[in-house]
Amino acid sequence: MVKITLALARPTNGYESVFDQYPILHNIWDEEKTKLAKEAADEWLTATCDGQIFLIEANNTVVGITGWWEISQDDAGLRWHGIASGERNKGYSLAAIKALKDKLSCVFKFLHEAAYTEKAAAYFKKLGFTEQSDHVKKCEVLDSAGGGNFVLTISI
Repeated sequence: MVKITLALARPTNGYESVFDQYPILHNIWDEEKTKLAKEAADEWLTATCDGQIFLIEANNTVVGITGWWEISQDDAGLRWHGIASGERNKGYSLAAIKALKDKLSCVFKFLHEAAYTEKAAAYFKKLGFTEQSDHVKKCEVLDSAGGGNFVLTISI
């Protein structure tokens, strides 16, 4: 059985970015999205932003990245969540979402994903998220996320 853990992301050993420290993270999204994810992770790691970024580890080997930010008292947003292409379809993403929910369960009630494409929305639906039907909540999440076309929500 594979053990999934979330390790708080911190650049070490002279690396400026966890994406440089763990090149496998470059194999999650296309080049443009990887650049955005790296910039967002670097910004969070060097600023006083809320939330956390975690490396997803399978048996002590980094296979992906995830995290969260605070939207409101009850709501957290899912940061760039992804599994490296060679490590997909092994249940790591679902296990990472469960681990993240466990970490957030004493603080928040809901975790939201702001997805840009139908394909991404379908992926998160497979992980147990449902499409947000409350228009006000949807606007709040999209505003906090800085964009998106779909808001998917899972209870914590």
